[in-house]
Amino acid sequence: MPQPVWHEVIQRGNAHFAAGRYADALAAFDRALVMVDRLLAGCRIDVALLVSKIVTQRNRAETLVRLRRYADADEAFRQGHGFAQAIVEEEAFAENVRHAARCHCRMMFSEWRVFRCEHGHHLDDRHEPFFSASFAHSGTLATATVH
Repeated sequence: MPQPVWHEVIQRGNAHFAAGRYADALAAFDRALVMVDRLLAGCRIDVALLVSKIVTQRNRAETLVRLRRYADADEAFRQGHGFAQAIVEEEAFAENVRHAARCHCRMMFSEWRVFRCEHGHHLDDRHEPFFSASFAHSGTLATATVH
């Protein structure tokens, strides 16, 4: 039986993600990253964009896997958000690193909301003003399915 090619692995990852099997999606996206790594030798822009999309989807899956491991998803979110926010505020880091951390904060907040809603929790309104202020200048994060 022939081995799957990288785009088939990505399709499987997307299917796992859509079905809520985030650990399987994470494994598939990690495998896809290894498979496309050899394509980076030419430093082609389209390949770099593909890798960026895989990393984005992989990070979304990883965030959801982490949240499911914690009995208290809110505390898991606060820990992750605090770490990323510290990077954003540290001026010693290059701007591109700080921007990536801002995007990661925004992604974590989005996934935290999804996780809470999927598990029948109502969002705690007292956190909303804090999060709104934190993410007001964070830019946008592409969360589209990898194609």
